[in-house]
Amino acid sequence: MKYPITLDALEVLDAIDRKGSFAAAANALFRVPSAISYTVQKLEQDLEVVVFRKEGRRALLTPAGRVLLEQGREILEATECLAMTTKKAHSGWESVFTIAIDSILDFEFIYPLIAQFYEIMPENLFKIFVVTKPKKPD
Repeated sequence: MKYPITLDALEVLDAIDRKGSFAAAANALFRVPSAISYTVQKLEQDLEVVVFRKEGRRALLTPAGRVLLEQGREILEATECLAMTTKKAHSGWESVFTIAIDSILDFEFIYPLIAQFYEIMPENLFKIFVVTKPKKPD
């Protein structure tokens, strides 16, 4: 397999960690517990690492599993952001805003406005350019 780590496997790991057990993760993901177990076993087999160790009814991450989960959560978040950005681009929304400000102006006023915008639309980017007029030769 080219990429043994799938988004589905990362979602399963996240659910197990958040819920504390395979059965609770299965319930949260609307799956049977055997499907959760199979996903974890397949991932461990493909990566050749142990991701969880069981203590009673709880599933605890191994150090390798913790790394996989933490970075996997970043991938899941980035994937969600990519999906939202793609939908916005399809509807005509720009994902990068370019602002050019003349160097003669005080542009400190723009930073609080950008911060307010980021609270509403955190996945957008701003490119700010300060434009200077070339000096005329003497």
